[in-house]
Amino acid sequence: MTDKARKFLLSTSCLVCALMLRWFSNAIGGAFAADGMTGRVLSLASVGWVLFLIAIAVSFAKPKISAIAAILAALSGFPLYFDFAMPLLFKRIFNGGSAAEKWFWYFAGDPWAWLGMLTLIAMIVISARELQRPETVATSSSPH
Repeated sequence: MTDKARKFLLSTSCLVCALMLRWFSNAIGGAFAADGMTGRVLSLASVGWVLFLIAIAVSFAKPKISAIAAILAALSGFPLYFDFAMPLLFKRIFNGGSAAEKWFWYFAGDPWAWLGMLTLIAMIVISARELQRPETVATSSSPH
């Protein structure tokens, strides 16, 4: 993959994740913002959205910095999706919910949240691959 194509993939995937995170947090934000745990998760998702914008802004100039910002943004958006994709499991882990529920209901959440989690996982993979690439050094074209 060429250098421009890698940078374009990084910036485009950041844009997709940012738009999806913003849409999902706006879609559920009004109804759940007063809830203590979900309100904090929404605040963390807002930080992730801003980090995605920073990652988009620097993706062509500094792709490694963009990849770091994208990984941090994905990690800060993950709890929001986790809360709505696996609500009972989330409540059990973070709020000490009851163990009486059947295991299936731990995973019967919002399908859009599952899609959001998949986009964040893809973003983490793309960013990790960018971080693993060696730095390219410009070579001089003049003879020695």
